[in-house]
Amino acid sequence: MSTLKDVAKEASVSIATVSRVINEPEKVSIKTRQKVQLAIEELRFHPNRVARRLSKLKMKDRSGNIIGLVLPDISNPFYVDVLKGVQDFSIENDYAVIFCDFGQDESREKLYLDILKSELIDGLIVAPIDKNDSKVIQLIRSELPIVCIDRELSGT
Repeated sequence: MSTLKDVAKEASVSIATVSRVINEPEKVSIKTRQKVQLAIEELRFHPNRVARRLSKLKMKDRSGNIIGLVLPDISNPFYVDVLKGVQDFSIENDYAVIFCDFGQDESREKLYLDILKSELIDGLIVAPIDKNDSKVIQLIRSELPIVCIDRELSGT
C-alpha cells in the first residue's frame, strides 16, 4: 500500500503539497495538482481515513465525513429501509456511516453513543430508547447535529 511519502516522491513534490492536493486543491497550481493526481493514480494511493481524521482533529476541524446511525432492531424491516436510505445518501455525499444496533438494550445504546462521540462523528441519526433518553439529550445539548427517527424525544 502506498503512502503520502511515496506519492510525494513519485511526483517530486513535498508531502505537504500532496496533502494540499487531497484536502485543499485550490491552493495548488493546476500543473502541480495534475502531477500529484497522476502519481496518486499510478500508485493506487488511497488516503487513510483514520490519519485524515486525526489531522483534522489537530486543526480543530470536526469533519471526518462520518455519520453515526444507532437503531434499536435491525431485524425490523422499517430499520432496514432506514439503514439502506442513510447509507445510499451518505455514499452519494462522500460520507461513511458507522452503524450500531442496540437491540432495545439501554446499556448497549449508551455504549454505542459513547463510542460514536469519541469517533468525532459529524452527526447522528438515532431512534432514542425512550422519550427521556438522557444520553441523546446530552448529545443534543453538546451541539452535535442529531436527527431522531421513529421516536419522539422530550425536553429538547
